[in-house]
Amino acid sequence: MAHLETSPAGALTPADEAARLAAVRRYRILDTPSVSPFERVAGLAARLLDAPMATVSIVGAEQIWLKARHGLDQDVVATPRAPGLCASAILEDCPYVVTDTATDPCAQTNPLVVALGLRFYAAAPITTDDGHRLGTVNVMDRRPRQPERDDLARLRDLAAIVAGELELRLAAERAVEAERGLRAQLEREKELVEQIAALEAEHSDQLRHALEHRITIEQAKGVLMGREGVGEREAFERLRSVARSLRRPVEELAREVVAGRPLPALEQSARQRPRRSQEGRQGPKPAQRPPAARAAAAQASAGAAQARTAAEGRFAGEFADGIVRITHTVEPYGLRIEGEIDRANNAAFATALAAVVNTDADVYLDLAALQFIDVAGLRLLMDTAKQLADGQYLVLHRPAPYLRRIMALVGWDQIPGIRIDGDDR
Repeated sequence: MAHLETSPAGALTPADEAARLAAVRRYRILDTPSVSPFERVAGLAARLLDAPMATVSIVGAEQIWLKARHGLDQDVVATPRAPGLCASAILEDCPYVVTDTATDPCAQTNPLVVALGLRFYAAAPITTDDGHRLGTVNVMDRRPRQPERDDLARLRDLAAIVAGELELRLAAERAVEAERGLRAQLEREKELVEQIAALEAEHSDQLRHALEHRITIEQAKGVLMGREGVGEREAFERLRSVARSLRRPVEELAREVVAGRPLPALEQSARQRPRRSQEGRQGPKPAQRPPAARAAAAQASAGAAQARTAAEGRFAGEFADGIVRITHTVEPYGLRIEGEIDRANNAAFATALAAVVNTDADVYLDLAALQFIDVAGLRLLMDTAKQLADGQYLVLHRPAPYLRRIMALVGWDQIPGIRIDGDDR
């Protein structure tokens, strides 16, 4: 890129220089290759005014960029901004003319005048729709001249053509950017739809598994009710107690019961197991367990008391209905939820939540054993979190991955008062 030497004189600036330069940047025309339509405009200006040289220029903050040139060295793409020619031509709306640079002290120091021996210069400003003069369409000659009025009118028309071309280029660029933005938005929406579809499929699998799990347990309860003559709640408590003692999933034991296998006996704890003395004699036998019917009756009585407490709007530290078990925990403070939250037990869940959030401390919900929660249950969690005091959190501990993703998709993981496991908020 070739540049001409800077004139010692400073360049004059329009009153709206800051806004004018902002308009120049808006069209993104500085320091770019020559524009073919502008080359044709420069050639046409030279022919119409019978001048050997013509340019289409844009005036920047410190330089004048020649976006098209006719009769000049093609290596000259910019010249320092100095008074006398283009920098002076953008000071007014009307065409700017120097008939003889030898009689114009300001123009005599201009780099183009010095380097090319110019004597004549005429320019029309390139003016935007909002009134900013970006540069000029101009012609130059090495001999003094007096332009005709029609010549100046032609220059103004050519400058208007350049301004229109700039507007078209800007509109086209904005249309392309808008199309790119729209495509990007469509891609993001498509990705979101695919994520939601995947989550729905996964959630359907979860629901199907939960349904199969519940059906198996219901069948096992029916077998136990007929085999042992106990009620529905007693049958479920017996099945769950044995599963816990054996450290086996309830569903696995339920399948065995449905297949006709007997339900194993409860394993005794280490404190109940017989211990031998140093002489090898066996210690006293543990007290005999109550009959299954009596134990089931006791469990049924406890379950009925829990149900009455929940129905009255109180939480006694534990709730179980055969579908979900909600237990109050002290360390960390909160609730452990095992099983499924749905319409049948949402009221009990709400009662348990209300009982533990009445504190200034964080409330932890252990969700590791939560197999399913419906939308109403999720909304209850969100509404509870929103009502907490500033700085207090409802901490969702170890939620299932699908539950995390659903909350992230709908933005519930960002609700103030919600924190998920290792969230550092």
